[in-house]
Amino acid sequence: FIVEGTLVCNGTKKDSITFQGDRLDADYKDLPGSWPGIYFNTSSKNNKLTYTIVKNGYQGLVTIGLSSVFPKLDLQSCTINNIYESGIATVTSSIRAVNCLVTNCGNNVLLTKGGNYSFTHCTVASYATSYIPHKKPVIAINNWDSTKQLETFDMNTTLTNCIFWGENGNIDDEVVISKKGNNTFQALMENNLYKVKNTLSNVNLLNNLPNVVPMFDSVDVYRGYFDFHCTLKNPPGVNKGKLAGILTDLDGKPRDSKPDIGCYEKQ
Repeated sequence: FIVEGTLVCNGTKKDSITFQGDRLDADYKDLPGSWPGIYFNTSSKNNKLTYTIVKNGYQGLVTIGLSSVFPKLDLQSCTINNIYESGIATVTSSIRAVNCLVTNCGNNVLLTKGGNYSFTHCTVASYATSYIPHKKPVIAINNWDSTKQLETFDMNTTLTNCIFWGENGNIDDEVVISKKGNNTFQALMENNLYKVKNTLSNVNLLNNLPNVVPMFDSVDVYRGYFDFHCTLKNPPGVNKGKLAGILTDLDGKPRDSKPDIGCYEKQ
Protein backbone atom coordinates (compact mmCIF):
# COMPACT_ATOMS: atom_id res chain seq x y z
CA PHE A 1 0.00 0.00 0.00
CA ILE A 2 2.01 2.99 -1.29
CA VAL A 3 1.10 6.51 -0.21
CA GLU A 4 2.41 9.30 -2.43
CA GLY A 5 -0.02 11.92 -1.08
CA THR A 6 -2.08 11.78 2.13
CA LEU A 7 -3.72 8.87 3.96
CA VAL A 8 -6.28 9.63 6.69
CA CYS A 9 -7.98 6.79 8.60
CA ASN A 10 -10.70 7.98 10.97
CA GLY A 11 -11.31 4.86 13.02
CA THR A 12 -12.96 4.81 16.44
CA LYS A 13 -12.70 2.48 19.41
CA LYS A 14 -16.00 0.80 18.44
CA ASP A 15 -15.32 0.87 14.71
CA SER A 16 -11.59 0.57 14.05
CA ILE A 17 -9.91 0.23 10.67
CA THR A 18 -7.79 -2.86 9.95
CA PHE A 19 -5.06 -3.44 7.36
CA GLN A 20 -4.16 -7.12 6.99
CA GLY A 21 -3.81 -9.88 4.42
CA ASP A 22 -6.89 -11.26 2.67
CA ARG A 23 -6.33 -14.89 3.73
CA LEU A 24 -8.54 -15.21 6.82
CA ASP A 25 -8.67 -19.03 6.96
CA ALA A 26 -7.16 -20.70 10.02
CA ASP A 27 -3.72 -21.51 8.58
CA TYR A 28 -3.08 -17.97 7.34
CA LYS A 29 -5.06 -15.49 9.45
CA ASP A 30 -2.16 -14.97 11.89
CA LEU A 31 0.72 -15.48 9.46
CA PRO A 32 3.23 -12.58 9.46
CA GLY A 33 4.56 -11.44 6.11
CA SER A 34 1.26 -12.15 4.39
CA TRP A 35 1.19 -8.70 2.69
CA PRO A 36 3.89 -6.07 2.05
CA GLY A 37 2.80 -3.20 4.35
CA ILE A 38 2.09 0.55 4.09
CA TYR A 39 4.81 2.80 2.65
CA PHE A 40 4.72 6.60 3.00
CA ASN A 41 7.07 7.85 0.29
CA THR A 42 9.04 11.09 0.18
CA SER A 43 6.18 13.11 -1.37
CA SER A 44 3.69 11.98 1.27
CA LYS A 45 2.48 14.41 3.97
CA ASN A 46 -0.26 15.08 6.55
CA ASN A 47 -0.97 11.40 7.19
CA LYS A 48 -3.09 10.52 10.23
CA LEU A 49 -4.19 7.09 11.44
CA THR A 50 -6.67 6.94 14.31
CA TYR A 51 -7.80 3.67 15.90
CA THR A 52 -6.16 1.80 13.06
CA ILE A 53 -4.86 -1.78 13.30
CA VAL A 54 -1.97 -2.93 11.11
CA LYS A 55 -1.09 -6.62 11.44
CA ASN A 56 0.50 -9.67 9.83
CA GLY A 57 2.49 -7.73 7.24
CA TYR A 58 6.07 -8.04 6.06
CA GLN A 59 6.44 -4.39 7.04
CA GLY A 60 3.94 -2.40 9.09
CA LEU A 61 4.35 1.35 8.57
CA VAL A 62 7.38 2.68 6.69
CA THR A 63 7.97 6.44 6.32
CA ILE A 64 10.66 7.89 4.08
CA GLY A 65 11.70 11.52 4.17
CA LEU A 66 10.55 14.59 6.06
CA SER A 67 7.57 16.79 5.23
CA SER A 68 7.16 20.53 5.67
CA VAL A 69 4.75 20.04 8.58
CA PHE A 70 5.36 17.87 11.69
CA PRO A 71 4.50 15.08 11.79
CA LYS A 72 4.60 13.34 8.46
CA LEU A 73 2.68 10.47 10.12
CA ASP A 74 0.41 11.00 13.13
CA LEU A 75 -0.59 7.81 14.96
CA GLN A 76 -3.42 8.09 17.49
CA SER A 77 -4.52 4.95 19.38
CA CYS A 78 -3.13 2.53 16.80
CA THR A 79 -2.19 -1.15 17.15
CA ILE A 80 0.65 -2.69 15.16
CA ASN A 81 1.14 -6.41 15.70
CA ASN A 82 2.81 -9.54 14.33
CA ILE A 83 4.88 -7.83 11.63
CA TYR A 84 7.68 -9.97 10.21
CA GLU A 85 10.26 -7.22 9.58
CA SER A 86 9.48 -3.81 11.18
CA GLY A 87 6.30 -2.58 12.85
CA ILE A 88 7.33 1.07 12.46
CA ALA A 89 10.38 1.90 10.33
CA THR A 90 11.61 5.32 9.27
CA VAL A 91 14.34 6.84 7.13
CA THR A 92 14.98 10.50 8.03
CA SER A 93 11.30 11.08 8.73
CA SER A 94 8.87 12.32 11.40
CA ILE A 95 6.24 10.55 13.49
CA ARG A 96 4.03 11.40 16.43
CA ALA A 97 2.57 8.35 18.20
CA VAL A 98 0.10 8.57 21.12
CA ASN A 99 -1.59 5.66 22.92
CA CYS A 100 -0.14 3.13 20.48
CA LEU A 101 0.52 -0.58 21.01
CA VAL A 102 3.36 -2.12 18.96
CA THR A 103 3.94 -5.79 19.68
CA ASN A 104 5.70 -8.96 18.52
CA CYS A 105 7.45 -7.66 15.41
CA GLY A 106 10.90 -8.45 14.06
CA ASN A 107 11.81 -4.83 14.76
CA ASN A 108 9.03 -3.14 16.67
CA VAL A 109 10.26 0.44 16.20
CA LEU A 110 13.26 1.29 14.01
CA LEU A 111 14.08 4.99 13.58
CA THR A 112 17.06 5.46 11.24
CA LYS A 113 19.13 8.25 9.68
CA GLY A 114 17.81 10.92 12.02
CA GLY A 115 14.44 12.67 11.96
CA ASN A 116 11.89 14.08 14.39
CA TYR A 117 9.90 11.72 16.62
CA SER A 118 7.54 11.85 19.58
CA PHE A 119 6.15 8.74 21.32
CA THR A 120 3.80 9.32 24.27
CA HIS A 121 1.90 6.69 26.30
CA CYS A 122 2.93 3.85 24.00
CA THR A 123 3.54 0.19 24.86
CA VAL A 124 6.22 -1.45 22.73
CA ALA A 125 6.78 -5.10 23.63
CA SER A 126 8.00 -8.35 22.05
CA TYR A 127 7.99 -12.02 22.98
CA ALA A 128 9.43 -14.75 20.79
CA THR A 129 6.63 -16.59 19.01
CA SER A 130 6.49 -19.59 16.72
CA TYR A 131 6.52 -17.18 13.77
CA ILE A 132 8.93 -14.43 14.85
CA PRO A 133 11.93 -14.93 17.16
CA HIS A 134 12.78 -12.03 19.42
CA LYS A 135 16.27 -11.08 18.20
CA LYS A 136 16.09 -7.27 17.85
CA PRO A 137 15.59 -4.47 20.40
CA VAL A 138 12.00 -3.29 20.66
CA ILE A 139 13.18 0.24 19.79
CA ALA A 140 16.37 1.21 17.97
CA ILE A 141 17.29 4.80 17.10
CA ASN A 142 20.21 6.11 15.08
CA ASN A 143 21.31 9.18 13.15
CA TRP A 144 23.67 7.62 10.64
CA ASP A 145 24.05 5.50 7.52
CA SER A 146 27.19 3.64 6.43
CA THR A 147 25.93 1.89 3.31
CA LYS A 148 28.59 3.53 1.12
CA GLN A 149 30.38 5.93 3.43
CA LEU A 150 29.43 7.32 6.81
CA GLU A 151 26.66 9.92 6.62
CA THR A 152 25.12 11.52 9.71
CA PHE A 153 21.85 13.39 10.21
CA ASP A 154 20.04 15.58 12.75
CA MET A 155 17.91 13.71 15.28
CA ASN A 156 15.23 14.87 17.73
CA THR A 157 13.40 12.15 19.68
CA THR A 158 11.18 12.36 22.76
CA LEU A 159 9.89 9.23 24.52
CA THR A 160 7.42 9.94 27.33
CA ASN A 161 5.32 7.61 29.53
CA CYS A 162 6.15 4.55 27.43
CA ILE A 163 6.90 0.87 28.11
CA PHE A 164 9.75 -0.75 26.14
CA TRP A 165 9.94 -4.41 27.08
CA GLY A 166 10.82 -7.82 25.67
CA GLU A 167 11.30 -11.39 26.86
CA ASN A 168 11.89 -14.93 25.57
CA GLY A 169 14.65 -13.74 23.28
CA ASN A 170 18.38 -13.07 23.35
CA ILE A 171 18.26 -9.29 23.71
CA ASP A 172 19.99 -7.59 26.65
CA ASP A 173 19.12 -4.02 25.69
CA GLU A 174 15.57 -3.41 24.49
CA VAL A 175 16.36 0.26 23.89
CA VAL A 176 19.32 1.15 21.68
CA ILE A 177 20.27 4.74 20.83
CA SER A 178 23.23 5.18 18.50
CA LYS A 179 24.85 8.50 17.66
CA LYS A 180 27.67 9.25 15.24
CA GLY A 181 29.11 12.48 13.92
CA ASN A 182 28.54 16.04 15.06
CA ASN A 183 25.00 16.67 13.87
CA THR A 184 22.37 17.97 16.28
CA PHE A 185 21.24 15.00 18.37
CA GLN A 186 18.55 15.51 20.99
CA ALA A 187 17.03 12.49 22.73
CA LEU A 188 14.87 12.62 25.86
CA MET A 189 13.39 9.67 27.76
CA GLU A 190 11.05 10.77 30.54
CA ASN A 191 8.89 8.60 32.83
CA ASN A 192 9.39 5.41 30.82
CA LEU A 193 9.64 1.79 31.93
CA TYR A 194 12.22 -0.19 29.96
CA LYS A 195 14.59 -3.14 29.98
CA VAL A 196 18.35 -2.72 29.45
CA LYS A 197 21.53 -4.39 30.64
CA ASN A 198 23.87 -1.56 29.72
CA THR A 199 23.44 2.04 30.79
CA LEU A 200 21.87 4.11 28.04
CA SER A 201 23.99 6.82 26.46
CA ASN A 202 23.29 9.65 24.00
CA VAL A 203 20.03 10.42 25.81
CA ASN A 204 18.74 12.63 28.61
CA LEU A 205 17.06 10.38 31.22
CA LEU A 206 14.44 11.74 33.63
CA ASN A 207 12.28 9.81 36.15
CA ASN A 208 12.46 6.46 34.35
CA LEU A 209 11.99 2.92 35.68
CA PRO A 210 14.77 0.81 34.15
CA ASN A 211 14.57 -2.99 34.50
CA VAL A 212 11.31 -3.02 36.44
CA VAL A 213 8.99 -5.77 35.17
CA PRO A 214 5.82 -4.09 33.84
CA MET A 215 3.54 -6.92 35.05
CA PHE A 216 1.37 -7.31 31.96
CA ASP A 217 -1.95 -8.97 32.76
CA SER A 218 -1.39 -12.13 30.71
CA VAL A 219 1.26 -13.38 28.31
CA ASP A 220 0.95 -16.96 27.07
CA VAL A 221 3.31 -17.47 24.16
CA TYR A 222 2.30 -21.11 23.65
CA ARG A 223 -1.37 -20.18 23.20
CA GLY A 224 -0.54 -16.98 21.34
CA TYR A 225 -2.41 -14.90 23.91
CA PHE A 226 -1.13 -11.45 24.85
CA ASP A 227 -2.89 -8.94 27.10
CA PHE A 228 -0.70 -5.88 27.61
CA HIS A 229 -2.96 -4.16 30.13
CA CYS A 230 -1.41 -3.61 33.56
CA THR A 231 -4.33 -3.96 35.96
CA LEU A 232 -3.50 -6.92 38.22
CA LYS A 233 -2.02 -6.53 41.70
CA ASN A 234 0.21 -3.43 41.87
CA PRO A 235 1.93 -2.82 38.51
CA PRO A 236 4.95 -0.51 38.85
CA GLY A 237 3.90 1.84 36.06
CA VAL A 238 0.59 2.84 37.63
CA ASN A 239 0.51 6.56 38.52
CA LYS A 240 4.16 6.92 37.45
CA GLY A 241 3.65 8.89 34.24
CA LYS A 242 3.84 12.65 33.83
CA LEU A 243 0.94 14.81 32.75
CA ALA A 244 1.17 15.05 28.98
CA GLY A 245 -2.25 16.36 28.01
CA ILE A 246 -3.48 12.92 26.92
CA LEU A 247 -6.99 12.59 28.38
CA THR A 248 -7.85 9.01 27.36
CA ASP A 249 -6.02 5.71 26.77
CA LEU A 250 -6.07 3.14 23.96
CA ASP A 251 -9.36 1.74 25.32
CA GLY A 252 -10.91 5.22 25.22
CA LYS A 253 -10.98 5.21 29.04
CA PRO A 254 -10.09 8.41 30.94
CA ARG A 255 -6.63 9.10 32.28
CA ASP A 256 -6.49 10.67 35.74
CA SER A 257 -4.22 13.37 37.19
CA LYS A 258 -1.57 10.70 37.85
CA PRO A 259 -1.39 8.93 34.49
CA ASP A 260 -0.02 5.41 34.10
CA ILE A 261 2.97 4.52 31.95
CA GLY A 262 2.02 2.73 28.73
CA CYS A 263 -0.95 2.81 26.37
CA TYR A 264 -3.50 1.65 28.96
CA GLU A 265 -4.72 3.39 32.12
CA LYS A 266 -5.70 1.25 35.11
CA GLN A 267 -9.33 2.04 35.92
